[in-house]
Amino acid sequence: MEKQEVEPSRHRYTSEHATLDLWAPPSCRLPVVIVRVEGHAREEVVGPIFTLLEETTRRGRLIVFDDWEGVTGYDPGVRLRMMDWTRRNSDAVEATHILLASKILSMGVSLATRAVGLPVTVYDGRFEFERVLRGHFPQYRSAAKRIA
Repeated sequence: MEKQEVEPSRHRYTSEHATLDLWAPPSCRLPVVIVRVEGHAREEVVGPIFTLLEETTRRGRLIVFDDWEGVTGYDPGVRLRMMDWTRRNSDAVEATHILLASKILSMGVSLATRAVGLPVTVYDGRFEFERVLRGHFPQYRSAAKRIA
């Protein structure tokens, strides 16, 4: 994936299949990681996500916001690697919030989170997801209609 710095703590990765935005705002009281994916998530998206998560755990237990509303699908290896990382690093994650538009992806995430046994909240609407996100990061601007 091609990497581009959007601002000091925010990077965008692009490939022909997906766009990945990663952000760990340093101004948050607690360590927050924002992951936004659009398109078809292949295993290439996992490496940059894990790198940011592991770097940010140095600041404390993470609160992760996964904006996967624009995901059209993902390779099976993505789910397996994400579940494996989550299982191995469960002590590093305080909470995970996931925004999904696809009912099939929502069902898959629901089954996976039960298997991992971590506190995960799944949202099917951007308003509530961003309301909770702004509670941790008030300067957040809506990502709706502006990934480019």
